[in-house]
Amino acid sequence: MSTEAAEFQSQQSQQGLAQSLDALRGAGGGTGAAAIAQAMAQQQAKTQQQIAADISKQEVANERLAAQGQFQMQSQEAKAGMDIQGKEFDRESTIFGMEQQNYAAALEAKAKQREAGAKGLGALGAVVGGGIFGGKGSFGKNIGAMFGFGD
Repeated sequence: MSTEAAEFQSQQSQQGLAQSLDALRGAGGGTGAAAIAQAMAQQQAKTQQQIAADISKQEVANERLAAQGQFQMQSQEAKAGMDIQGKEFDRESTIFGMEQQNYAAALEAKAKQREAGAKGLGALGAVVGGGIFGGKGSFGKNIGAMFGFGD
């Protein structure tokens, strides 16, 4: 119930009481009229109390609805914050995973480079060693002759 409706109801009740009292005075009422007027005044007071109680109930209901709306808004804000944090965590996890893959690829490339270098040294050693110790070229013959391995 809005306060405007309660005020209207109160005014209507007061106006009705005033009209009834005027009617009783106009009829020249005596003791009976006074008793009726007293009963009507008491009824008016009860009506005013009921209107005040209705307004109070409505105010409490409005406050409760406002509190519920505030709670829902705060809950939605908190959920939105958690969603943002979750997406940021996912993004950082993806970046971290990519960095791990890059690091593993770099380690693998370095291992292959070392392996290729070792094979290259082995091949060079075989060429040099073959040339010195029994190769058919002049280098091998000259070195072999120096050390007494000649033909």
